[in-house]
Amino acid sequence: HSSGVLSSCISNLPTHLYYCPHNLLLYGITPGPKELNADELQFFMKNYIDDLLWLYDDGIFIKTESYPEGCHVRVILVVVCCDHPAMCKVCGF
Repeated sequence: HSSGVLSSCISNLPTHLYYCPHNLLLYGITPGPKELNADELQFFMKNYIDDLLWLYDDGIFIKTESYPEGCHVRVILVVVCCDHPAMCKVCGF
């Protein structure tokens, strides 16, 4: 059986906090029972990529105690970290 996890971390946190479970953003779990081929994986990731593009182009306003009127936040994908076969599938090789 083969399945995988697609997750993100927040890169502007201190390094020791990157991979703490409460700071990881789970995007999805690829279904089994067999490994997805490149087309299936790219289809599976399409909504995630569309959201990332929207968050980069338009961003969102997030209200916090420090910014009660909201702070404009944009998101960028910094790196993709995976094994070589997954990298080929994700990047379309």
